[in-house]
Amino acid sequence: MSTRCSIKFTDGTREQVTALIFRHCDGYPEGEHGVPATLKRFFDAIEAEVPDDTRFGDSTALAARFVAWQMREYAKPGQLFESAHVRVMLEDSGDIEWVYYVHCQPSYHQPRRPPVEWTEAEGY
Repeated sequence: MSTRCSIKFTDGTREQVTALIFRHCDGYPEGEHGVPATLKRFFDAIEAEVPDDTRFGDSTALAARFVAWQMREYAKPGQLFESAHVRVMLEDSGDIEWVYYVHCQPSYHQPRRPPVEWTEAEGY
């Protein structure tokens, strides 16, 4: 069974969630395919591609970039839109095991990577 999770992009606190991404698999915190390692690779990719416009402080833009980047990561050659591993959601799915918070600092050109925290889904 897959480890499902929510990745919530915030404007600084858990109460200010601006975008909610559901990840169908690899939602655990450990290992090279876990969410923290994935977010590190994602931040690396942004800094490599657009070092002068990372938008780390724009939570909704960062979430949109993350979905696009994840679609490429999971896609098989020539099948970009067949991937259903990530979705934009309005609320948490009932079967998630982990919740991640990407805390953006509301500033359009925030150069610093946002801190990431996580908790098990039960009782969060």
